[in-house]
Amino acid sequence: MMASVAPFLKDLKALKAQVLVACSAGVDSTVLLHLLWKEGLAQGVVHLHFGLRQEEAQADADHVAALARRYDLPLHSRKVNTAAYAEAWQCSVQMAARDLRYQYFQELLQTGPYTHVALAHHQDDSAETFLINLQRGTGLAGLSGIPAYRDRYVRPLSQVSRQAIENYARQEGLSWREDSSNQSTTYLRNRVRLEVLPHLRRQLPGWDRGLARSMQYLAGQQEALHYFLQELLDDNRLYEEKSQRLPLAHLAGRPYATALLHYWLAPYGPWDWKALEALPTGQPGKQWESPSHLLLEDRAELILYPRDTGERREAWLWPEDSHLQQPLALQADWMDAAKAPYRKAAPRQAYLAAEKLTWPLHLRPMEAGDRFKPLGMKGEQKLSDFLINQKVNRHDKAQQYVLCSGTDIVWVVGRRIHEDYKVQPSTKTVYFVALKAPQYAS
Repeated sequence: MMASVAPFLKDLKALKAQVLVACSAGVDSTVLLHLLWKEGLAQGVVHLHFGLRQEEAQADADHVAALARRYDLPLHSRKVNTAAYAEAWQCSVQMAARDLRYQYFQELLQTGPYTHVALAHHQDDSAETFLINLQRGTGLAGLSGIPAYRDRYVRPLSQVSRQAIENYARQEGLSWREDSSNQSTTYLRNRVRLEVLPHLRRQLPGWDRGLARSMQYLAGQQEALHYFLQELLDDNRLYEEKSQRLPLAHLAGRPYATALLHYWLAPYGPWDWKALEALPTGQPGKQWESPSHLLLEDRAELILYPRDTGERREAWLWPEDSHLQQPLALQADWMDAAKAPYRKAAPRQAYLAAEKLTWPLHLRPMEAGDRFKPLGMKGEQKLSDFLINQKVNRHDKAQQYVLCSGTDIVWVVGRRIHEDYKVQPSTKTVYFVALKAPQYAS
């Protein structure tokens, strides 16, 4: 077994990896934890209690806690309501558990000292996944097995059989817990493991070797496809501070449209993929959602952005402030009116008659009922009507900020100033404020 694992250990050591080991208490993850601990790579242990098997699940959590103490490693443990998540997102309990598991892993990768998460998937898991995905209908990714490396996730046992793992555990005198639900054929994966695979091995000698070679070939083809899709994204996806935009021209009538959507959106899912197959629908304003993100179809592009947390973010600008970082990146300055290039102002710039301003200026999200007098107009207008006339999409409306002097909106940020606050021939001093340009991917 060690010959199959050695390349992974070598790679992790070369990277000076700080590995967080996912441990369920079963034999696979118990062996993985032992191996990485012996090699000095394991720096922490993570376990999720899914709230599904009551006392048995608690015993699993206690067993993992004991392993962490034995190896003197920090333990990250969390209990989650998997059934409630599955009901809320209309997915299977198994899919809900997977989502919750990876959400927790990502949180720990972002906040902790860890560089990688090690998972205990092995060769038999890949065979099961291949057959399940084949039955459901899948593409190259679903037929390539479980990847040994993906981003910051590594599976050192991916080339090791379940039998070899159990042999190692017995040789090393390791103790583990058996999940009683693994023997229930209620779950599809268990039926494949307990009934389908043994039958194939009896009827088709050499099945495992042939399947492993096929999955390697498919993985190579998938890698080539991903290279192509990544180049498409790099060339055409625009990053803004809180969103990503992809022109619809790269989907309509393109043979790779579905593959590109999957490649782009999968990290932000799960999504209703069947519904997304209709893209582009030609219905501006149509929206799809995942637990963490929203996808909006605009007139000429798709916009992906995080779900609104409901937090109201606002700030105040004082005369002495030269810049602001949150909730928007703004820069400010004072100018002599005679030298201010206000006639060439871009939408992201506001040149305001300073003597008319009341301090501090208030930067806030737009609100229902907001009104202002757009530059060049004689009367007030509802801000919502102004944005409709400007063909601003739903996402950008939700993100729209205004800069206020007293009760007046003096600048619809990034779009238009108030007519009464423009620079006049009598203006002596100009207050200049600009929205810094968003950062795009290189």
